[in-house]
Amino acid sequence: MRSKELERILDTFNDPDGMITLWTIQREEAWKCSKERGILKADGRRIWKEFVSPYRWMARLMKERLANCKCRYPIWAWCKKPDLRHSAHLPKGTKGVCLRIRVPISRVLLSDFGSWHLVLSKSLVPLHEKERENSVTMQKSWELIFDLRSINRSRCVGPISEIQATLPFINPQEVLSVKGFRAR
Repeated sequence: MRSKELERILDTFNDPDGMITLWTIQREEAWKCSKERGILKADGRRIWKEFVSPYRWMARLMKERLANCKCRYPIWAWCKKPDLRHSAHLPKGTKGVCLRIRVPISRVLLSDFGSWHLVLSKSLVPLHEKERENSVTMQKSWELIFDLRSINRSRCVGPISEIQATLPFINPQEVLSVKGFRAR
């Protein structure tokens, strides 16, 4: 990611009372339920078994870093609009929605999407070659996924190609637009 683009995104967080625009992909049925319930929250039912532990780790970090965060599982979003022509957003054939949302910055935790996959695979997140050899604890290294500037400069895991955001919930009134699609 170009440094100017990264800095523009991070500058948004200089105003903790500010708002940020993000995109999230949800199943159509979850979106319909959230409108009825008045809130969109992740319940963890569709998380692959091997990813439950990393998802809970992310929720724990959100509780530590975000004020009044009470979530068991995070909702994922991105700082740029996802390309719905690509696969892997949802299981093939599933009806989904891409929601453009505007939420308070205070409810968002940013991290590097690429390095997150090292957490999912329970691997070390090394910023430098020397860290591969050191006895840095695995979970301690995972916290580096939140250090976006360092990751972007790293030759081991950088530069960043995509920034992801996690948040505990979305209120339907925070949704600016809805685009339906069928997953490929």
